[in-house]
Amino acid sequence: MQVQILSSRPVVTRNSIMEPPLKTDVKRINPTRVTLTITVDQEGFKPALDKAYATVATQVNIPGFRKGKVPAAVLDQRVGKDAIIAQAINDGLDTFYRDALASEKLRPLDTPQADIKSAPDAKEPTRELVVELEVEVEPEFEMPNYKGIAVKVDPIKVAKLDVETRLLRLNDLLHFA
Repeated sequence: MQVQILSSRPVVTRNSIMEPPLKTDVKRINPTRVTLTITVDQEGFKPALDKAYATVATQVNIPGFRKGKVPAAVLDQRVGKDAIIAQAINDGLDTFYRDALASEKLRPLDTPQADIKSAPDAKEPTRELVVELEVEVEPEFEMPNYKGIAVKVDPIKVAKLDVETRLLRLNDLLHFA
């Protein structure tokens, strides 16, 4: 039995190591701009899809069912599988983006521009979700060697009269309060 950590939760598998449900490809356009291609398989997309079903179930009124208690099959029939998948993509996109940034150790400086290249639909519900995001990030740089750098500090000269004047002013403030 092998254990692999994905998103701070252990995934226990038998006989093989599971691939993570989220794959990220990073292309640097320039030192501060990158293109992230995020690929989410069906296993990674399922939590977003389940959440979308729950959200849509609370938003619709279907005779014979209480709000929030509508089965998925009825929602597919009444609302449409494509609408629920679109809701799942909207709900899960932020999570997928944050997971990709964390896995690649990137720090964004701006809001990304997203382009959905491929997504599951009613005809092909097992298709992978592929999203391409372009975003400004902090540049990578090497810290120069700072040891051995000499710093010259000029001495500060304070007159005795300035010190006495300041002390008298502070004394007046303390007695006045």
